[in-house]
Amino acid sequence: MKQAYTAYHKERNNLLLMLFSSTIYKKRKRVTNMKLKHVVAGFAAGFVSAYIIEKKKAAISSGEALQIAKNAFKKNGTIDGSWIHTTTKFFEQNGLTFEGYNGGIIRTVDNLQEHYEFFIDKRSGAILDLKTVS
Repeated sequence: MKQAYTAYHKERNNLLLMLFSSTIYKKRKRVTNMKLKHVVAGFAAGFVSAYIIEKKKAAISSGEALQIAKNAFKKNGTIDGSWIHTTTKFFEQNGLTFEGYNGGIIRTVDNLQEHYEFFIDKRSGAILDLKTVS
């Protein structure tokens, strides 16, 4: 009886060992796949965020640049006329070179017309230069 009991236990232990090693292998494979999924998800998230950031940095059009200037001037009164060059020009200030648009605004203040020329940066939409033209 002891031999039958021992043979049973050996068979059971071998079967458990086979099942256990198979489970460990499956768990290792699953962990490896999960790590790969995380890496792929990380690359995808990085790519999408870089694309969104680059899209936000995209250059503004000449029409958008004129609208920015108009909105800035409307805070101080009405605008009688405006214009903008549709081609970009380069502007140097403090040793830095910017690409953007030249334009102008005409407004009336105290029954006198004031003419302004401006330069707007193509990337940021900031008004970099403003001159009063007589």
